[in-house]
Amino acid sequence: MCGSNVTITAKIESVDPNGYGGLMIRETNAAGAKQVAIFSNLSSVLRHETRYTTNGFRQVNSFFKPSPTWLRLTRMGDWIFAYYSSTGFPGSFQYVHGVSVPMNSCVEYGLASFTYLPGQQTTAVFSNVTITGGTPSTTAEVPTIAEVGTSKQLPSLYPNPTRDIVNLVFEDRLNTEATVLVRNQLGQIIEQRQLQAGDEYTEWNVSTLSEGVYLMEIRRDGQQLEVLRFVKTQ
Repeated sequence: MCGSNVTITAKIESVDPNGYGGLMIRETNAAGAKQVAIFSNLSSVLRHETRYTTNGFRQVNSFFKPSPTWLRLTRMGDWIFAYYSSTGFPGSFQYVHGVSVPMNSCVEYGLASFTYLPGQQTTAVFSNVTITGGTPSTTAEVPTIAEVGTSKQLPSLYPNPTRDIVNLVFEDRLNTEATVLVRNQLGQIIEQRQLQAGDEYTEWNVSTLSEGVYLMEIRRDGQQLEVLRFVKTQ
């Protein structure tokens, strides 16, 4: 798929013992390609893998989450975010991890399985597989985002609603400083943060906020005030 705002979601129905099933985004199908993946063995363990550079080492992180049967990877610009859910209901996906891995505009999205037993194979069964956003790739060479030279810097908040973490992501790196304010429903400032030119992402911990609707204001010199809304749940 081509584009910088694409999401793949799937439910893992079953996976062989000693195996993992999950989702993967790769720059190409070549061995050693840049990649980001999220795997589950249908226990409380989530395995997050990242290869930041071509032919580089894979960095592996483990996270412990209850009943991670649904998985999701979202690519937004250079950033790729991993989520999980135990039900798959809208709004139920919880943030796991986010990494910045610059890739081509067109990359590979798919399902994957592996076993940690040498010389063995494993099988995973998936259902409810969906891919949203982006456009299908073609055999023609597609220019990268940098080559297109787009000036879009539209911000978005993800996930929304959220319980613990909300991510403010810009389509491209900021070309100027920006001030970001979070206000409660009474208009009171809860937190303020200064972003620098070149920033494209910032993570906010909202776990201590009360349940409700909050506003995030983005102020940039010479531009109109941008206001985003997010919902904090318990």
